[in-house]
Amino acid sequence: MPNQWMSKGACKDWPTSTFFPEKGDHRTLKLARSICEECPVKTECYDYALEEATIIELLGVWAGTTQKCRTRILKEKGRRASRAKYHDLDLVPT
Repeated sequence: MPNQWMSKGACKDWPTSTFFPEKGDHRTLKLARSICEECPVKTECYDYALEEATIIELLGVWAGTTQKCRTRILKEKGRRASRAKYHDLDLVPT
């Protein structure tokens, strides 16, 4: 199984919809981020979001970050999602 780390994620017992909140649904976004906060596979999740996620997955909350946040960081670093590494981003999710 290529992404075995996913079975260890803090999100595994939550509905998928929790991590794909509707635009403006700040309550669900805050919940998703709080679940990600202490996740044991947060780094792997972030790497996946940048390098392997499908277009649909990119819209969700991964490692406590939104697609908008990840896009902004990659743009600031002059990188494309397929080449970025979590440790190169100096990211502190907000």
